[in-house]
Amino acid sequence: MNKSEKIFEKLAVTTWETILNAFVEQISYGEDAITSVNLLSLKNESLGNLALQDTRPKESKKGCDFEFWIGSDKKGWLRYAIQAKKITVSSNRYSSLAHKVNGVPQIDILESYSLANRAIPIYCFFNSSKKVLSI
Repeated sequence: MNKSEKIFEKLAVTTWETILNAFVEQISYGEDAITSVNLLSLKNESLGNLALQDTRPKESKKGCDFEFWIGSDKKGWLRYAIQAKKITVSSNRYSSLAHKVNGVPQIDILESYSLANRAIPIYCFFNSSKKVLSI
């Protein structure tokens, strides 16, 4: 596993554990906070093969929470427009998947923006499950 893979794996485990712990302790830990923590962690790692941009201030127009460019000058870069969604632990569902912005499904905004900007539209699911506990 290379450095980038290790960092993403660590962030995934930390996110999973923190979402579950926040649920158990009845502390609000929303998608926005998780995105901020993860983006800051990635920025602090200074990964040469990853560039990122926080697009939440323009999310209603772009349909994405953040963008990644993964690659290198030598091999080329892939652009990803990423919409984050956090699981609702109590129901084990993503309550905002059908989110609309001014009556337009967010997924349609994401797809349009991605097409216009040569980005790959994807979702980043922030997961956890109370099923792993004896609650």
